[in-house]
Amino acid sequence: MKSFPILVIIGGFLLTSASLLVAELADSACTDSTHTDFTYVNSARVERVRVDSQDGVPTITINGEIVRPRFVYCAPGSRPVWLEEGVKKHFDFILTPMESAEGNGTIHFRFGYAPGTIRLDDFSITDMATGRELARSNTFETDEEMEDWSSWASVWKGTRVANISRKAGALEIEILPELEKIQCDFHVFHSRSLDLKEGGKYRVRFTLESSLRRQVICNAYRPANPYVWLGTIRDKNEGVDVFHSQIQMAGESGAQFVTIPTPSIWPEKEGEACDYTLLDKLIEKVLKANPNALIIPRISMNPPEWWLEKHPGDRMIWRGLPAPEYDQSPKQPMATPSSQAWREDGKKVLAAAIRHMEEKYGPYMGGYHPTGQNTAEWFTYNTWHPGRAGYSACNQRVWREWVQDKYRTEVALQNAWNRPEITFKTVEVPTIEMWKDAQKTPILTDRMLLDYHEFMQIQMTNTVLAFSETAREASEGKKLVVIFYGYAYEFSGASNGPAYSAHYALQRLLDSPSIDIICSPQSYFDRQAGGGGQCMLCAESIALSGKMYLMEDDTRTHLTPSNQQCPGYFDGADTVEETRELLRRNTAECACRNFATWWMDLGASGWYADPELWKEMKALAKMDQWFIENPTPYAPETAVFIDENVMLRISHGKFSGKGISRMRAHLSRMGVSYGQYFTSDLISGKIQKMPKMCVMLHAELYTSEERAKITQAVEKMTEKTGENASEKTSERALLWVSLDGCATSALREEAVKRGVHLFTDTECNVWASGPFIILHASQDGSVKVTPRPGFTTMTDEMTGETVSGMLEMKKGETRVLRCLE
Repeated sequence: MKSFPILVIIGGFLLTSASLLVAELADSACTDSTHTDFTYVNSARVERVRVDSQDGVPTITINGEIVRPRFVYCAPGSRPVWLEEGVKKHFDFILTPMESAEGNGTIHFRFGYAPGTIRLDDFSITDMATGRELARSNTFETDEEMEDWSSWASVWKGTRVANISRKAGALEIEILPELEKIQCDFHVFHSRSLDLKEGGKYRVRFTLESSLRRQVICNAYRPANPYVWLGTIRDKNEGVDVFHSQIQMAGESGAQFVTIPTPSIWPEKEGEACDYTLLDKLIEKVLKANPNALIIPRISMNPPEWWLEKHPGDRMIWRGLPAPEYDQSPKQPMATPSSQAWREDGKKVLAAAIRHMEEKYGPYMGGYHPTGQNTAEWFTYNTWHPGRAGYSACNQRVWREWVQDKYRTEVALQNAWNRPEITFKTVEVPTIEMWKDAQKTPILTDRMLLDYHEFMQIQMTNTVLAFSETAREASEGKKLVVIFYGYAYEFSGASNGPAYSAHYALQRLLDSPSIDIICSPQSYFDRQAGGGGQCMLCAESIALSGKMYLMEDDTRTHLTPSNQQCPGYFDGADTVEETRELLRRNTAECACRNFATWWMDLGASGWYADPELWKEMKALAKMDQWFIENPTPYAPETAVFIDENVMLRISHGKFSGKGISRMRAHLSRMGVSYGQYFTSDLISGKIQKMPKMCVMLHAELYTSEERAKITQAVEKMTEKTGENASEKTSERALLWVSLDGCATSALREEAVKRGVHLFTDTECNVWASGPFIILHASQDGSVKVTPRPGFTTMTDEMTGETVSGMLEMKKGETRVLRCLE
């Protein structure tokens, strides 16, 4: 879940994608004029890649064989270049564009936001084949040369944050302290008039000088929606192609799956034929780096601007937004999730793109990942900011239809909403004033507002299901379908309330046969050294439904540029040693809990372009192999529960997430391993083995009837397993935790009372399954480790050395122990 400035999104995702032309929206209109034969080089033909259940454990299988669920995420890019304080640096680079720009190419600089001055001088671009200057040489001796340059953004929300001017024979960029406060890159670019040919060679020369040490990123682009990346301009000795190198290192380390952001599959203009040229080039670039890669493209389903202009009633509309940042009825670059037109048109372009990839690269395609809405993760645009969406004509119409379908008669509606005057024709989307009034109480009781919350979840998941079903059908049921969704813990403290995110209907997706993998980033809370590194959602419920959970590991590494401060930046690593400890913690946890994971180069600048990091992936192969050979359901003695439907009752702006999101830190440090479930799994009996401690979060949101159902379910499970129900097992097992939360020390005390096995004698982050215990120290000091009964010896999985029960650990250190009988 990425909530960060648009320029970071552009730098990390949109600008590394490319805009493709797709045919007019008709089933048979898609023609591929760019198709060429592709020579398969992998030794074994891959026909089926799916998630299958092995003894109740979800596993990824290739042609029926279980494989490591380890991925890498990359996008075309390169390492940034350092400018040293006060040192003029000369750039002399040969640019070979991967795509043509016919009179609309541009050279684009990103300088970060650290206050200071940068001077650009002696800029020139020469066609090496003809010797022709593509643009006049800029020595900045005259004001006329300034016409070739533009910037973004000198003014932000009414405040000047940077200046660009000609001074002393150079282009001077002055970044003001105000820019650092908003943490947004300052961009400078040459006029969009360059004529660049694919495969041509162009000599780009310029000098840069900075008043302080900083990093700079320089790329060539062709403006489009989104921009088309043509190549990186860098110093001869810096900025290696990290796209190629990371894919190669990942493959050599056992991470065969590669996920990439694809060029847009939507038409640039309505009615034009599909042109998959850039998509093909991107796929083939992956295969050059790893001929045995299995590719899972991340495909944006957000429609282009021309589509939104054609369907103005389906465009997302907000209300209650602060001026002057927005006006009171802004047009947003998103379709409303309730748009049936978007679903139908999107299904056609998605099916066409998948058919193209299957026909041309079938044995190399591991699956498909349809994405959309805010940061491509299927949550409501603007979830973390003021204002509310939902005021489009389309959404109003669908809401009215949904209400009528639910209540059938106006009498039933009037009674449920306690509004005797309401009719089906007068049903309206709740106003901003209604939402503000609802903030007076922490728990919503107004049935109209609760119904609207339910409606939001259903509409978002209806759209997700439409595209998931299309991906399943277009790949003939043979390839993985991956979806972002269900961030129940992460959105619990959203300012607009959890329900506004529309991420509280995960069970609907788990019930669908069209989805294999549900994924989310690792939680942006408590991922730092010494933290638990938790997941955002009810991961164990995903496994109980036969699906696999994938945790996106976008840890900020020691290689992350300082001007790419994406989510989680301040909780990342500064050295290679710190990075290895975090990656070891994260990946080992995934192994224990039967998760897939990908290491994500979020900034497309080589966050993982270090062989030392991939040694961790290779070293953990033995652990992964044990779970491949011994599929082991993750069934910890401590389980934590939340209820999706109950979470819809939280009034927006009333809870910080202390008793839900932040509880994960306390649970992780207990010294026990815990699982994350839906309350419905407890009530329905999906959980086969009774946990010794059931931590029931948001206790005050449950009704007395709901509490009674939970108690009865625990008693029933006790009888089923033959335990003595007369001991009031429900009272012993259930621990009700309010929205105020509960401290780690109290949780440890409650665990001891219930007979939960504590792996450590002090607070420590612990994950355990099978013979493995993962320790990540939350503090410096001695940690006494006690394996489960029956195990007598422990070895260090990374070194093979035998270890004693007493370990000296530094905060942020990770140990992977294997217990032997």
